[in-house]
Amino acid sequence: PSIEPPDEVRGVDLAPYLGAYENQGVLMHVSAEDGGLKVVAEHKFFSVPDTVFHMAPLGNDRFRARIGDQDRVVTAFYGASEAGPFELFYAGRMHKRVITGGAHG
Repeated sequence: PSIEPPDEVRGVDLAPYLGAYENQGVLMHVSAEDGGLKVVAEHKFFSVPDTVFHMAPLGNDRFRARIGDQDRVVTAFYGASEAGPFELFYAGRMHKRVITGGAHG
């Protein structure tokens, strides 16, 4: 049997998650869009177009990522404080927050 991700949660305050998160090879710009998060992932060392995807809130600092037809990837933010979450766990890697709030242009 397949395991389904939890249902999306509406009305989540997205402000604490906004900003930019970085690891060795990717810089991810996170902004709010349509009740969820929009992510623009810039690849630092490869000449490929940015990867753009959306994440729907699941509650408890967790989100379901949607890339094309795939929507079973659950992501999470860790290290929450009054300033907001400091790290984003996505694709098996931690991305440290480097910019708080704002939107990617």
